[in-house]
Amino acid sequence: MIALTTRLATHVLHYCRRILYLPLLTARRSLLERVATLLLRHCHSLADAPTVRLAAPEQLEAAYSRRGCALAFSPGEPPLTDDGLAAACELTLEYSVNSSSPRFFNQLSQRVDPVAVAGEWIAATTNTNAMTYEIAPVVTLMERAVIARFAAAVGPRFAAAHDGLFVPGSSIGNLYALLLARDRAAPSLRQTGAAGGPRLVAFVSSDAHFSFAKGAAVLGLGLDNLVRVATDARGRMDVGALRDAVAAARAAGGVPFFVGATAGSTVLGAFDDLKAIRAVCDAERMWLHADAAWGGAALFSPTHRGLLDGVDEADSVACSLHKMLGVALQAAVFVARAAGALDSNKYDASYLYQRDKLHASMDLGDRSIQVGRCCLPLPPRSTPHSSPHDRSLHSAGGSPTPSRPGSPSRRWAMPASPPASTAASTSPRTSRSASARRAAPSSSRRRRRAPTCASGSCRRRCARCRRPPSSRGATTRSIWWRRT
Repeated sequence: MIALTTRLATHVLHYCRRILYLPLLTARRSLLERVATLLLRHCHSLADAPTVRLAAPEQLEAAYSRRGCALAFSPGEPPLTDDGLAAACELTLEYSVNSSSPRFFNQLSQRVDPVAVAGEWIAATTNTNAMTYEIAPVVTLMERAVIARFAAAVGPRFAAAHDGLFVPGSSIGNLYALLLARDRAAPSLRQTGAAGGPRLVAFVSSDAHFSFAKGAAVLGLGLDNLVRVATDARGRMDVGALRDAVAAARAAGGVPFFVGATAGSTVLGAFDDLKAIRAVCDAERMWLHADAAWGGAALFSPTHRGLLDGVDEADSVACSLHKMLGVALQAAVFVARAAGALDSNKYDASYLYQRDKLHASMDLGDRSIQVGRCCLPLPPRSTPHSSPHDRSLHSAGGSPTPSRPGSPSRRWAMPASPPASTAASTSPRTSRSASARRAAPSSSRRRRRAPTCASGSCRRRCARCRRPPSSRGATTRSIWWRRT
């Protein structure tokens, strides 16, 4: 995967060289190459680097000031030079928490997969807005493909008919669920507001995420209308207590409309009984939402999928891909079990979303609360950190490679297309078998020489002079050593 990240970094640099305006080409090309080299070196050292270099705020500010890139700045100050920007990048990598360390255990997230790192570089370089198809054709198709794949993982009911979006996090996914449930229970509230309709009441467990309370406040439902239901000894919502709470809300003149079940609570890791809660929701005509922010990763594990038994009977599901699936922050999905469910968010913004334009049905932004939406270019053929037994994830290409005993992490085989180095090794010029090459005397082998930097002043990887290396005299295949 490191080799893949290296190759992607080279392609990103080539792309930047093509798109930069001519006056900026000379000024910014060296900075991009320096930062790319810095990032690759950082990626190579993540496993052995310290988890954290803890420093007080004043120590961090002093460190940046000493390098000429102070964090605080005022109007009228000149911009940082390339050396100052490079120093700021170095310090940021040095003092940031190494969340990819095998010793990092905090806030329900873990190391990012190199494929996701490469995707983030592409997303930042293309700087596209996943709003309309004409401005983001590729990432629109990617988003639809990943949403469809996740819906299929939830279950056949979602695979048959669904609607979904990438969202910044499952907190926003929970907000979408409350919004869609409100629109179904009382469509008039969309126009008249909470004062013009029934008093809607939602239910979550006492261990549910606090984002449900924030969502109730944002939508104007009111915190008094978000009922916290007691849990059992294992932290799961008490279904009997839920029935009693719903009956009490109706007796008080409220209209029960929503139940937010938890699939993996934050503290105890509890999974609510989704099937039993579904029966209550059917009897009371309530929307069932599954908050699977981190527990949703179990959907891809044949061993633990049973924890989410009944999730495909929910009306909607939210899952944070950045928690347990190796995707870079922020990345989450919200999926509803109904085609066109998010159409209720559409407004008549004809200057953006013309109904008669080409591929108008592909636009994603009109169904989103956001207008500006960053893309999540996660290749559909690679699902990081999945169970090595889940071969269905790689039905489109590639196959899981089980980890060997004692290996620090699981590795995944790449799709069928070989990398350039593999293709080169099978050319007629190098068609000898590996055993024959190993048997050849060392004197007949082509000696590899270390690359030299562009200035020719050092023969190391330019850590000293910080200049992009040159392929002059180098025979190694490491792509990031080559200067084009």
